[in-house]
Parts: sequence; structure tokens; C-alpha cells
Amino acid sequence: MEGLIQFCKCLSEPLAVRIVVLLLHDELKINQLQRILEAKRSTINLHLIKLRECNVVVTEMDGRWLRFRLNPDLKEFIHRVVETYRDDLSWDPKVTEDLARLERERYVSSIQLAPLRVIQGEASGEEALAASGDEGRSD
Repeated sequence: MEGLIQFCKCLSEPLAVRIVVLLLHDELKINQLQRILEAKRSTINLHLIKLRECNVVVTEMDGRWLRFRLNPDLKEFIHRVVETYRDDLSWDPKVTEDLARLERERYVSSIQLAPLRVIQGEASGEEALAASGDEGRSD
């Protein structure tokens, strides 16, 4: 029972819930979370520490950075919980703004990575343009 109580405590702060909602959509690094949530890095770190202690969030190294994601063993459960409260979350302007910023973050990352894939020989020039969303443009 103690684990369930800790799990509920971890999600008792609005910022922690916003982090979990974002991590349902994608794995993210701290700098991405900071840009999306528009919160102080130290505040986000405190919530991530609590979420890790509760086993809600796990990490893996990505170069020099930690990448945060939901614990795969809890992801489906968390998804069902979030879906249960979907209407409540959809009316929250911060959650709506977070998800919009997440989409912009994904778009910017795809544009930045497309030329890198060509340099590394992972994609052709046409594939890189398609990945960046610039195919067929005539400027």
C-alpha cells in the first residue's frame, strides 16, 4: 500500500502532472522540459527526482544528457488515469500550451536533425527535406 500512497503523492503537484502528461507523448531531456513547461530548471529537477523516487519516471543517458521517460511498467496505467481525467486536463490552459510547445519542439528538432542525417549518411537529400517538411517549396 505504501507504494500506491507514494505514487499518489508524486502526482499531487500540478507541475508533476504536466511533466507526466508530456512524457506520455515523448521522451524528453531536461532542457526540452524547461522550454516546454516554461519553469525553472531547479523546480523541474525537484519534481523529476520525486517522480524517479516513486518509480514513475526512469532515465537513460543520451550522450551527456539524461533522457526522461515514463516507467514502461506503469505507462499503460498512467495513460488510463490521464484518459480518465482527459476532460479536466483539456480545459487546463497550461496543459494545452505545454502540448502545443511539445509539438513545436518536435518540429524544430526534426528540422535540426534532417541535415545531420545527410551528413552521417543516414538519409538522402530528398529524405532530409521530407523530414524537415520543406519538400516541394520553391522560394
